[in-house]
Parts: sequence; C-alpha cells; structure tokens
Amino acid sequence: MKVKRLLLAALAATSMVAVTACDGDVVQIGILKSINIAPLNSAEEGFIQALDDAGINYKLTLKDANADSSLVASSSLTLVGESDLVLGIATLAASGLLSARAIKGNDVPIFFTAVTDPVFSGLMDDDAAPDNNVTGTSDMNPVREQVELFTKLGLGIDKIGMIYCSTETNSVIQKDLAQAAADEFGLDFVFETFTTTDQVAAAMDTLIEAGIDGLYTPTDSTLVSAYSTVKAKADAANLPIIAGEEDCLELGAVATLSINYFDLGRITGVMAVEFLSGKSISELPVRRIEDMPLILHVDNAEGIGLTFPAELLAEADEVIDN
Repeated sequence: MKVKRLLLAALAATSMVAVTACDGDVVQIGILKSINIAPLNSAEEGFIQALDDAGINYKLTLKDANADSSLVASSSLTLVGESDLVLGIATLAASGLLSARAIKGNDVPIFFTAVTDPVFSGLMDDDAAPDNNVTGTSDMNPVREQVELFTKLGLGIDKIGMIYCSTETNSVIQKDLAQAAADEFGLDFVFETFTTTDQVAAAMDTLIEAGIDGLYTPTDSTLVSAYSTVKAKADAANLPIIAGEEDCLELGAVATLSINYFDLGRITGVMAVEFLSGKSISELPVRRIEDMPLILHVDNAEGIGLTFPAELLAEADEVIDN
C-alpha cells in the first residue's frame, strides 16, 4: 500500500479517564461527542493527544450522545456543571453545550471541533474574534474542488447526486456549495435528504432512479453512520463516490480532498492548552486546516470498474492500493 499519512484508529471511549502528567491542579474537562463514528472519534483522539503532549494534568468525563437530542441535553447539563472547560465534537454537541451553559448560568469555556460553520450554526457571531467564551476548529471542506473531481475521473459524468441529513446544518451549507460547483462545471445536480438512517436506502434508490452518474457524500455524521447502505446501493449501480472526508475512503468512497480529523482535533487541543496557559478565548480565533490532500482509493475504484486516469494519479498526494 502506498500511504503518505497514517489513518489513525479511533480511541475507545470510557466514562472517566484520570491523567496526571505533571505536578499541579487537575483540570476537569468534559467532552461531548454527537455520535460514535470514525471521524469524530479521531477528532477526540487528536484533542487528547494535544493535552498529553503539553503535559496537562486533567480528568476527562467523556459522553457520547448517539445522535439523540435528549441525551445531548442531559449530558450537556452534566458536563457544563462539572467541568473547567468543555469540548463539543460536531455541531449537535457544541450547540447542546452552549444551550446548557445558558441554563446553568455559568460561563464555562466551550471549545468545539468538527463544526463546519460555527457562525451559521449559532455558536458565535464572529469566528475571527470570539466574544462569548466559545471557540474551536472548523471542518469546512473544499466542496468545489471535491465536486470538480467528478470531471477528472474520465467517465464523462454529467449528473451527480448528493445525499445528506436535512437536520445537520453543516450538510445544508455543503449542499448549497455543491450546487454552485455543479453549475460552474456544467454538471446536473440532484439531491435527496433524510432525517433518520432507516430512510437512507430509499433516498439512494431515488437518486439512482434519477439517473445519476456519480455520488457526492458531504461531511455528515448521520450519513456516515449509514455508509454501508450508501456503498451497497452505489456499488450495485457502479457509481463512484467522492467523499467529503477521509474516513469514508475506508467505507467505500473512491476519492476525496479532505481534512484529517485527528489533526483537526489536535489543533483544538492545542487551543485548549493555550487557554489553560493564560490566553483568553477572545485571543483564540477559529482555526481551520489548510492542507487538504487528494487521496485516491484504487481498490474501491476497481470494485466498480473504474481505472483512475494517469493524470489524476500523478496529481494525488496519496494512493491507497492494497
């Protein structure tokens, strides 16, 4: 396998983890994850790695909301009430923590990661100058360039489909960006939404019946949890999947230009360390990953009869070929 960067395994969550890396007070840190999927697990691991690298004394309380809004609410209230700082992984979790903080009436600092647009999502008014004790990292992906990949597969694709969860604000943002990109590159664009994972199969059937030539999957936590259904339907129709994030390559996508969620979480952890070292949240603007390599998965492509053109292979930063 030709691999330039390791895809890191997800950290198995436990309810409480105590760490004493150096002398000093123990910092109580609460982490709420929207759902237990590989990208968010990687972000969690990266955040914790940054704390360890800095020698922070901390105790973690880890909670997984399993995409359940009632669990988000109850877990958020617990974490906000017991922590010195909290981390929300993905928009659902971060929003829950912000709401819980208002209920509790305290001002515990909130960090977030894997949030596509924190301003659009209502977490803050200005991501360049945080003013409400909230900051973190955005996972906004290069949607335009990802859609452009369809024109480089050598398949003569002219109609692409997109499936996403309509309750995820990050996916709504990406849908609009994908529509604009499709218009720019002269591609027809068809989309289908769902609200629960048991609706994914029907949504995929509708897209396939519409005659799409390729499928775009955004960074969508709910969608990733049902990716096996997406892959099965796409494979049966010999549809190439261009994914919004890297972990989907292991789930069946053929290509992506994507951030690495471990790195994203690690950057968020570095920001938390800077805060614990004396910086104020207002001095920590939202950060993003600029390096988004092109990764191609040869095995997945061959599974649907696709051979990557030589020009695209030469452009790739990483080629997965078992």
